[in-house]
Amino acid sequence: MNSLHQRSFDVSDTIETDVHKAVKAALSDYAVSKNVPPYDEKELSIVRRSENGEVVACLTGRTYWNWLCIEYLWVHETLRGQGVGSALVKAAEDEAQMRGCVAVYLWSEHFFGPDFYPKLGYTAVLVVDDAPIGHQCTEFIKYLGGVR
Repeated sequence: MNSLHQRSFDVSDTIETDVHKAVKAALSDYAVSKNVPPYDEKELSIVRRSENGEVVACLTGRTYWNWLCIEYLWVHETLRGQGVGSALVKAAEDEAQMRGCVAVYLWSEHFFGPDFYPKLGYTAVLVVDDAPIGHQCTEFIKYLGGVR
């Protein structure tokens, strides 16, 4: 019997900090050994608050390897259709360029508005069915500053 099958694995619904750090360090070391720049990840958060300090719009993501990954974009329903989402994306793109990024990528489910990102110059590069079941999810990419 293969020794791998004799070992047990720890399965969890959380990622412990030391595990996260260990795997990121190992993958970064491996990438560097292949002449890839170090995995220098930096978080990004752009927030708009109401007068009473409540979050009413937010974009979060992270930059690494000269790319920005937008993870979440949310605008309160009372502000939608007023350009707030577009302004958040533009602010993220500007910050990404200041960090030396050449492009942005993100995933968006179709029920969040499939036409939003193409209007901002993003190109759909992959559509996945049943993510979640009965819906589609699209990966979008935009190259910044005329790169590509």
